[in-house]
Amino acid sequence: MRCHWTCFGVAVLVLFWATTLTADEAEDLYEEIRKAGDEKITQEGKSHEAYRDEAVKHFESIIDKCEQYKKRHPAGTDLAAVLYEQGKSYYYLSRFKEPRRELLAKGAELARKVIAMDRRTDAAGRSRGLLIQYCKMTGKNEELIEHAEAVVQDFPDSDFAPLALSYIAETYEGMGKEVEAVAAYERLTKTYEEHPYALRAAGILRFKKLKGTVMDLEFIASDGKEIKLSDYRGKVVVIAFWASWHEPCRSSAPVLVKIEKTMHDRGVRVIGISLDKDKDAMEKFAREIHMTWPQYFDGKKWENKIARHWGIRVIPARLLVDKSGKVCEVNPDDVQLQAAIRKLLDEPGP
Repeated sequence: MRCHWTCFGVAVLVLFWATTLTADEAEDLYEEIRKAGDEKITQEGKSHEAYRDEAVKHFESIIDKCEQYKKRHPAGTDLAAVLYEQGKSYYYLSRFKEPRRELLAKGAELARKVIAMDRRTDAAGRSRGLLIQYCKMTGKNEELIEHAEAVVQDFPDSDFAPLALSYIAETYEGMGKEVEAVAAYERLTKTYEEHPYALRAAGILRFKKLKGTVMDLEFIASDGKEIKLSDYRGKVVVIAFWASWHEPCRSSAPVLVKIEKTMHDRGVRVIGISLDKDKDAMEKFAREIHMTWPQYFDGKKWENKIARHWGIRVIPARLLVDKSGKVCEVNPDDVQLQAAIRKLLDEPGP
């Protein structure tokens, strides 16, 4: 009898030791996967082909390790995190290898599995992020909004929640649902206040609500002159957000040059807000095409103070201001701009 209990005790110890060893192995394998997932692959000093080959090898290696984990530790404590890392690797691998949509779909399937396991885990939140990107790339707008709303609901205090709200607003904009977009931007500004995405949203809302209002604009131009929009009363003013490094801006700039040149005597003026980083490059281009109007320049590109205040996300962007100082057109194209200017010039001054 004593022998039986002794054998039983040894068996328990062996089982405990084997289980502990398996858990340690699982933990070590997950740590390998996590570290590899955090590793950044850059193109610096490499040809495009070498960079692509290295990236493919790297992400395929992570996927292989994840498969090993799933086979050896199907109930491992880090299984959800492993599935997320595998899904993320499929997502990045799709940038370098075909069939791209198939790889993206595999990543999305794994992300959905993680969420189904427990929607409130960190891995689930990160998987929502993957699905948002997947939906954005594949045009699945309704699903994108669903996942973004889930992030805001399940992880309201995370750094990703304000970005998720921003995605919701931008997706509604792309769908032409302006009322819903404005509502999402307003939620973002009220819920997260001083967060960078909330400040950006506040600027976007200002820009959306500009039409019919008097715009306040003052700055010191690149040539040192003080510019106040209020000093332009009685003139028709085009405010142009642009950059010399941006090809669509370079292509459309001659239209403004022609407008200012042919309509200057009738009271048309242009004010430029440059999102350039290189002042010399900006001034060189301005001279070459005969831009004679004042430019605001602070060298911060998309962080340009005035552009950020008005939520500028795409350039060229234009505002047309009437003789009384009110904004009457927001982002008109070339034809609309010229037609609107002619109409305003026929109106009496303030």
